[in-house]
Formats: sequence, C-alpha cells, structure tokens
Amino acid sequence: MITYGLPGFAVDPTGALHLSLLRSCTGWPSGVWIDPPRRTVPDGSSFQLQRWTHDFTYSLVSGLGDWRALGLSAQGQEFNHELLTRVVPAHDGPLPATQSWLRVEPAREVRLSSLKPTGNPIASGSAAALDPAAGVTLRLVESTGLGRTARLGGALELGGLHRADLLERAQDTVGAEFALAGAQVATVTAVPAGAAVGGGPLGPVAEIAQPVYARYWLHNRGPAPMGYLPVSVGVSPGLLTTSGGSVELSAVLSSHLRDAAVEGTAEVIAPEDWAVSPRRRPYRLGPAGEVRFPVTVTPAADTPPGLHFVAVRIEYAGQMIEDVATVAVGELPELLPTAGEPPAEWEQTKGTTATTGRDTGLSVEVAASSLRVAPGERARHEVVLTNRTRGEIRGELQTISPWGTWEALSTPVCGFLLAPGERQTIGFDVAPPLDADPGSYWAVTKVMWFGRCQYAPTVELVVAP
Repeated sequence: MITYGLPGFAVDPTGALHLSLLRSCTGWPSGVWIDPPRRTVPDGSSFQLQRWTHDFTYSLVSGLGDWRALGLSAQGQEFNHELLTRVVPAHDGPLPATQSWLRVEPAREVRLSSLKPTGNPIASGSAAALDPAAGVTLRLVESTGLGRTARLGGALELGGLHRADLLERAQDTVGAEFALAGAQVATVTAVPAGAAVGGGPLGPVAEIAQPVYARYWLHNRGPAPMGYLPVSVGVSPGLLTTSGGSVELSAVLSSHLRDAAVEGTAEVIAPEDWAVSPRRRPYRLGPAGEVRFPVTVTPAADTPPGLHFVAVRIEYAGQMIEDVATVAVGELPELLPTAGEPPAEWEQTKGTTATTGRDTGLSVEVAASSLRVAPGERARHEVVLTNRTRGEIRGELQTISPWGTWEALSTPVCGFLLAPGERQTIGFDVAPPLDADPGSYWAVTKVMWFGRCQYAPTVELVVAP
C-alpha cells in the first residue's frame, strides 16, 4: 500500500483509495486510568473509546493538469476553513464585488499562514505588551515549490515591511511585492497605517480561578496559565511535619523577563494565630533575577492536629500567583505520603481496578450520578466538596465532557475556596442548544488544589429527545 502525505490516506496497488476515519488507542497506557480511584464512563468502559456520532466531510477534486494547475493546496485550505459571515447595518451605496482585510496574491500559489501582533514575549523574555497597532507579523507559504512573487493588498494598509527571522526580528526591507523561493516559509513584519488596528488585549489576560498555583503541572490541567508566569514563586520543602514546634521553609522569587526589572511584595499566607517571620517581604528582581529568603512559622500552642497550609503569594500582571507548603501537625500517617516505595494502591498494572486512593483530606462527591436535560432546557451538574483538613483550601474545578457537548457546558471552569471543615456544593449549568443531538454522554469534574489532582465520580449526561 502506498501512503501519501495526509495521515489516513492511501492508495493500494489496485488503485483503490482508502481513508482511515478514526485512530485511537485503548491499550497500555492510554486505555488505563493511572491514579485510583478508577474513573470510567457510565457503562464502565474507558474514556478513550468513541461512543458518540461522528460526522466526516471530505471533498474530491478532479480536473485537467497536476495538483499545481488545480491549486489543490489552496482548495484544501478553503475547504478546511469555512467562510465566516455576519450581519451588518444597511450600507449606503453599492458594495464592492469583493473585499479583503488582507489580500495575498497570487492566492492559489502563496498562502497566508498567520497574521498576529508582532512580538514573542515568551521566547524573548520581554515585558513589552503586544499591540497590533505598533506592528503585525505575517507568515507566508509558497505552496507550489516553484517560487513566486508575492503581492500584498487589501483594506489593511501595511508599511515598513521587513523580512524577519523566526523570532520576528526585522532584517532586510521589502516592498509590497517580493520574491519567495519554492516552498519557502517567509516571515514578514509590517506596521498598519492609521489606528484601525489595536484597541487593547486580544483576549482574556487572567485565569478565572485565582490565585494561580505556581506549580500548575502537578494539577494535570493542560497548558500553562495565561501569561506563562514570567514572574513566579516557589516554596520548599512541600511537606513539613511538626509536633508543635517551629518549622522553616525556603521561598524563591524568580523572573524570566530579560528587559525589565520587577518589584512588589511577597505575602506569606498562614493561620492568623501562627507566628510567621516574615509575613510580608518587599522584593525587586532585576532582569532574569532571583531572590531566596527563609520563612519561619510557629504553630499556636492550641493548634489541633491535622493538615495546615502555608503559602507564599505574589501578584504580577493582574494575577495572584502562589506556591503552598503543607504543614502536618501531630501524627497523621493516613494523610501523609509514604517514604521509600509508593504505597500498594498507587502501583499501577494493566487493567487496574483500584477503587480507593490515598486520602488527601478533601472529599469529592457528586449530587447526582445522572442528569437528563432536553435541548433548550437547563440542568445543574453539582460537585460536593468537603474540607477535612485544618487549613483553607483554594483550588480550581474543571468539568470535562466529550466532543459534541461543549456548547452545553459553556462555563466548565471555576475557582473555589473552602474554609476548614466546610462542605460546599458547586454547580455547573448544563444547557444543550436547541439543535443539540439527543444521546447519552458523560461528564467528569477534575478538582485541582495545592499540587493535588482528584476526579469526581463520572456523571451520565443524557440529552433527551
């Protein structure tokens, strides 16, 4: 069988065309739940299995000449990107036959891959804010392999055009027309004329759940928080034990910015009746700077045994960022990690059926194991949290559901705060749109806090006819 460039597309020796619709893995490790208690979809099967309707759309194009003559690269891009439309107020006078915000010619041979504000602060460690009015970056692709002269036009008037490297650093000057070698991917920077572009941030700049936990990767939450935490905080060790005497942790503040200094105040969050030194510490970090300082905490004489928490928190770019150490007061073997080998219930083998995990001090339940809602109506998926620790817990909830149900769970993320001993019910609206397909789906809520990651029992989600 001859395999071509597109995954799942092949022609066998008889000339028959084959398309692979789905690829999935249900074996180790993809099909195995790692941390007990094991979670599954309501029928007991793995989340990896696809149990809902899929629609596949393909386009077959034929004509005289080869793929270049037919412009298959351009036609493929146009097929994969639907035309976006919107209703506008009545217009005085005739509308133009065609109009483009940015036009690249020849359209079939040179493709616009991206248009973005100029700047790459994450890669360069810059504190500068991105403003499309100050400059935009275009990435152009010569799709024929033969080379072409690219021409730019459209309503967006661009001046000051320069070729640039992958970090968007301007190099030689070019005009509105410039040559591209065969299959070349070219980066071009420009400055829009006038003030038609700009107007503030292009999207949200802060996480919904605040404060942001600095070691976010321990939460298995996916990508880094918005802004990628160019200024962050860390505390160590993450676990301290005491029978009531003083304990000391080390706090580190660090900046990845290379073109600006950062200053602020670090705050130590601990039980009010504990002695803490220092509770607040001003800091100034130079470019790529770091500062380390010790923090001593002494529990109050009447502190009850249990898990308590000490956080070091800073604020940067509109977000509160904190790292948290757990202070275990008294003998708590059932709540503490075991030294040496991991406990037996954490040992994972293929087909594990473990039903309980190590106690974290936070109980996670659901109010109902099944929800039934009709299109256009509204139901409530509720997660019940019980804080059995002695400290305040701050964290994030994230409800996950299969593709095809995301519109029904339009706000799947929220933050939570639990006082010691508090029991709280947190709800997520489930509102399938009127055109939602009836069927049986599922939803599972992930609970992330202080480096812990727990999953609520899976809920059956039925979209009724």
